[in-house]
Amino acid sequence: MHRTEADGLLAPDGSLEARHVVSSDLGDLTIDSEGGLWWRDGADEPRRLTDTGVVQVATDSSTAAYRTTAGAVLVWGDSSAGQSGQVLDLPVADPRRVIDAGGDPLGDVVDVAVDGRTLAAVTGAGTVLVWGDGRSGQLGPGRDPVAGAAPAPVLAADGRPLTDVVDVAVGGQHVLALTADGRVLSWGSDSHGQLGRVGGQDRDGDAVPRQVPLPGTVTGVAANELDSYATLADGTVMAWGNAESGQTGTDAVDTVLAVPQQVVGAEDVECVVAGEAFAAALTFDGRVLTWGAGGAGQLAAADERQRRTAGLALGDDAAPVTGVAWLGSGGRVLFAGVTG
Repeated sequence: MHRTEADGLLAPDGSLEARHVVSSDLGDLTIDSEGGLWWRDGADEPRRLTDTGVVQVATDSSTAAYRTTAGAVLVWGDSSAGQSGQVLDLPVADPRRVIDAGGDPLGDVVDVAVDGRTLAAVTGAGTVLVWGDGRSGQLGPGRDPVAGAAPAPVLAADGRPLTDVVDVAVGGQHVLALTADGRVLSWGSDSHGQLGRVGGQDRDGDAVPRQVPLPGTVTGVAANELDSYATLADGTVMAWGNAESGQTGTDAVDTVLAVPQQVVGAEDVECVVAGEAFAAALTFDGRVLTWGAGGAGQLAAADERQRRTAGLALGDDAAPVTGVAWLGSGGRVLFAGVTG
């Protein structure tokens, strides 16, 4: 399956062809064909952080993380909210392996995501670990947000750890988890309806993971600060949350879309990535659809500065971009890996 996360890569598992995957205020991060990780942090030339073994990268504006083939997670950048597994006054200058609540190196991780000073990881056993900022309930029920530095399992409403999770996305102060049977759970802030709850927006949010009402089997999730997205098995996309700049793609006239609706014009979609107030989808035939805010050109839509429904990404010749194998996003930037 595909992995998605806020401001992160989207590429098939095990696919290590060179790809520019993420960009943020920390700089650009690239995984090369050998699984090495390159970091360009304002210098003219990127530096290589590690030679091999990197399979996934995630970043927000101040913290970056990568996952290795062995299931370890390494973090650097801001750790003032415990993003590295410890609350630190100074940023972590070089990647540091995250330590679990028992003091052991975190392992067996199959997916990692970061946004809004919060990190989430899925383990091989299907549990979800969250650490860092938890002031909006991102850590799950029963967790003290002040003491949320160490990774700990997210609990379900019955007090037992979540299970059977295969994918996770963090968007600002909320979290989405995809289960093996195609359901989506959400928890955290609901300031703009990003939890997608029946009954509408709850500004107080909810620390308890609850199922999002969606009309089919979900194959992937993505999130940005105030929005959530789900790709369905039939190739359609559902979106909910802040609609002010058209980022739900539903042609909504309201600024908040608290109940999931279908993205207009998004069909035959394999997966979705989300950036700052915009989203992009990769179709099965290698085209790219974009919607939302486009003032920085991130929609690849000629001179269109906003799209309220999905439309094709265009190249320099104003023709639709084709042959795309993967997408990546970061802030107001969209990357597309073209084959050939």
